[in-house]
Amino acid sequence: MQKIVIFTIITLLIKASLTLAQVRVGVFGGVNSTNFTGDNPPSASFTSDYGYNVGTSADLYLGEDIALNIQPLYSSQSTTLQYDVRYQYDKFDSVTVTNDYFEIPVNVKIIANNQMAYVTAGISLAIPLSSTAKNNRNGNTQDIIERYETYVIHANFGVGIQFSIGKPMLFVELRYSQSLTNLTQLIIKEVEIKNKLKSNGLHLQTGILFNL
Repeated sequence: MQKIVIFTIITLLIKASLTLAQVRVGVFGGVNSTNFTGDNPPSASFTSDYGYNVGTSADLYLGEDIALNIQPLYSSQSTTLQYDVRYQYDKFDSVTVTNDYFEIPVNVKIIANNQMAYVTAGISLAIPLSSTAKNNRNGNTQDIIERYETYVIHANFGVGIQFSIGKPMLFVELRYSQSLTNLTQLIIKEVEIKNKLKSNGLHLQTGILFNL
């Protein structure tokens, strides 16, 4: 599965380079709200937390209303593991897991007739750079990067708007991302989370593009 996805990305890049009608490049930044899904430890659950993303963006136009969007980026994503505390109504935030990735999304961008609204869909390859688990009760932090897979494949779906301010173009995009491959098998508070452990989340980005 992973080899097929990587081959697809390379094929799309080669095809785009041979058929380009226009190229726009720029930079962007934004915020992430991410969560884990999978097998929870007993009496515990995962909740969304916040991070950020920064990167560069390139729109490789294959026609007037369709482009291949490539966005090499750095992304910091956090999720909190909550567990039940006896005799307390509310859950207690026990551990916050923060993952830092180098990610390369490759999305097809389809632009509406007004040349402002657009939708995107595609895949991305994410390489874990670091991962830490912070105990929110005592503040202790543990490095857990060795428990993660070498890379993760995500599916992306998004909507956005773009508008010109002279020659540059501003854009704002909201994207949903779902991992297609397992992240890892975590051991948190001496409880192993076995089988499936994936991530999903929303990513809000805003940036500026320039014509080449």
